[in-house]
Amino acid sequence: MLKKNGIPHNVLNAKQHKGEAEIVARAGQKGAVTIATNMAGRGTDIKLGDGIKELGGLHIIGTERHESRRIDLQLRGRSGRQGDAGSSVFYFH
Repeated sequence: MLKKNGIPHNVLNAKQHKGEAEIVARAGQKGAVTIATNMAGRGTDIKLGDGIKELGGLHIIGTERHESRRIDLQLRGRSGRQGDAGSSVFYFH
């Protein structure tokens, strides 16, 4: 869907070890779209770029519910860290 609509994005899935740090670094920048698997839930600290806090911060969109609520909470915890602005929403089909 993103490719079809010409929306630039990065994928964070633990398959590109060399590029992961760069993908995470870009994830907090204005206009960044990052698709991530569960590997981004725990221990991934996305730093907000200049002006992002004033725009509402990092927004997380979850598209499935995991068997363990802990995993969902870890994903949700990527936004609004350490006093930064942020939000999360989950959509289920």
